[in-house]
Amino acid sequence: MKKSKIRLMSKRIFLGLGLFLIIFILFKLFINFLNFSDFFKIKYIKNDVSILSYLKGKNIFSVNLKEEAKVIERLYPQYRYVRLIRILPNCLYVDFIKREPLAYVKLKDYFYIDEEAVLFDIDTPKEVPIILGLENKISNPASGRKYNIKELNFAIELIKQIKTIRPLNLLKIKELNVEDLRYVTFLIAEDLEVRIGQEEIKDKLQILSNLINQLKNDLANIKYIDLRFKEPTVKLKNVP
Repeated sequence: MKKSKIRLMSKRIFLGLGLFLIIFILFKLFINFLNFSDFFKIKYIKNDVSILSYLKGKNIFSVNLKEEAKVIERLYPQYRYVRLIRILPNCLYVDFIKREPLAYVKLKDYFYIDEEAVLFDIDTPKEVPIILGLENKISNPASGRKYNIKELNFAIELIKQIKTIRPLNLLKIKELNVEDLRYVTFLIAEDLEVRIGQEEIKDKLQILSNLINQLKNDLANIKYIDLRFKEPTVKLKNVP
């Protein structure tokens, strides 16, 4: 009785090992098929980025998608977010979000800049405000770099705040000069100069909004509005 149980147990073990070996061989064959079959070689790259052309012909499973996405972000600073997606059997899809230009920055060269304070270039020009006064604040500017400069951060925040307040958001901002944060100037409407400091920005812009509403029919006659002090000053043209 004991011998029959032993034989039965040995048979089960043998069958189990055999089944495991068959599964292992099938698994290896399947992996080899995925890794070496022409069926899974990359033929197409949707939203094609030319730098990725070298991936064509490679096995789709051998590509490190995260690393390739980093390559695109490094070589194309105008892309804020990049993701690669496998579309089986032989296609890669490039999903990306381009940086949205917030302003144009005058340095040694001109660069666009977004809300994250990253400099970049774009092929199609955009009509955005020009930020001045940073030539001596940022040395050796380079596309793709982020700059944590207080004057630049202030300019970005000022533009963003203006866009949230009516009717200021309806007026075109032409340029900002942030060389001295105690005496920041920006041009809106028909070259109307606004002077502002770095304190209480939101409150000062709300005061400006109220003044614009009150003087909307006479904006062309205003030389500048000074918001740096407790009481705003409105200077008219051709008035001593």
